[in-house]
Amino acid sequence: MRQDKKTSLTYWYPKIKDYVRTPDTEIVETVPCKEKEFPFRRVWDDIEEIKHIIEDRLGGYPVFARTDFASYKHNMENASKIDSENELESNLSELLYFNEVASAMGLPYDYLVFREWLDLAYHFKAFKGTPIAVELRFFVNDGDIICKHFYWPIESMSFSNFDPEEEESEEYIIGDEKEYEEGFITGEKMVTNNIVGPKGWVKKWERTRDEALMISERAVPHVKKVAEILDGYWSVDIAFTTDCIPYVIDLAVGEKSWHPECDKELNSEQI
Repeated sequence: MRQDKKTSLTYWYPKIKDYVRTPDTEIVETVPCKEKEFPFRRVWDDIEEIKHIIEDRLGGYPVFARTDFASYKHNMENASKIDSENELESNLSELLYFNEVASAMGLPYDYLVFREWLDLAYHFKAFKGTPIAVELRFFVNDGDIICKHFYWPIESMSFSNFDPEEEESEEYIIGDEKEYEEGFITGEKMVTNNIVGPKGWVKKWERTRDEALMISERAVPHVKKVAEILDGYWSVDIAFTTDCIPYVIDLAVGEKSWHPECDKELNSEQI
């Protein structure tokens, strides 16, 4: 199933870029890869053009890379963050491969997107070198702000590069404890899931969430402007730099965006 074309950065970014604060952004069209039969396999046409864009238009490395439909920020070190020219081709290959396998049919990307690197406020990293930053997701509908949430759900955290046998660790329990089913020892309980990470990570996650919500009002003018420009139901992702400046970093059609349980969440009849 193809993604909603409105979710493509090439749809929404030109509409908002002159009215809200966004990272400097350059877009490069990709071309079909004739050697591969995978339905969405595409490649960059000219690596020298990309080098020129990064050096001359974005001020050099590091840069943030994504496609028009998705980044691979959960593998920041090897994909979305490009620190030098030496990493350029390998990170782009990893990024495009992720887009190709992101769902059963992959994501039908047509463009590579290079963005100014933002030094975001954060207290720890998770996944594969990803800063768990002070970020928010707002939902808007037909000009109105509906709700806001901390961007990073704690149950999604994982620590790919962390070895609890070598470092002090902390475990976070996910879900309710459940009684063992009949046939097991009566009254004993089992845990449905857990996350093991570096010692102190849970408090750092809580601190990051609280900081994001505490300064959320700084983002409201930008979110309102997006809501005025774009009709319909949208998610608006905001990231704060180390000096607490908000940037609009991503948008998506609201019905297709992750949304935590919320009494303000819209259903299909309200949209």
